Amino acid sequence: MILEFENTISIARPPDEVFAYMTTPSNWPHYAPGMVAATQLDDGPMQAGTQMLIKIGTLGTLVEIKVQFDEFEPSRFFASRNIDDPKVFTLNRTTLTPEGDGTRVHRWASIEPRSFFVHLSAPLIRAAVSRNNRREFQNLKTILEGGPDALGPRRDPLAVAPG
Repeated sequence: MILEFENTISIARPPDEVFAYMTTPSNWPHYAPGMVAATQLDDGPMQAGTQMLIKIGTLGTLVEIKVQFDEFEPSRFFASRNIDDPKVFTLNRTTLTPEGDGTRVHRWASIEPRSFFVHLSAPLIRAAVSRNNRREFQNLKTILEGGPDALGPRRDPLAVAPG
């Protein structure tokens, strides 16, 4: 079973600014629900092949996921996937399209459960990922249009129940 998701949002910032913000791992915890940290694992500029380690707080635990950019064309699109996870395979492709003075951001994502227990929880995964994707895009819009403090203080995903 493969779960697929799509989200689109318009952001009143040019594509190069949106792309730069979205592809800087240190920004990810500021707009991605539950993300605690994201670190680039290799030296050099972000590009296809670049790997990151992300840490996500969920249900009081910390999960580490290794991610790699497979496609990377500045101001236009990027695609990433998780690597080294035997339980779940994820793939994300984000495209940025100029829209007036702003940017239309579209993400297609798929999640393939690879373990029996993760497969059983697919309906819960679908609901949580859909909610988080919508929240992530809205947070991204709020930050890029209103400045880095637009969301207010960031709550610690390990200290509170998911909401």
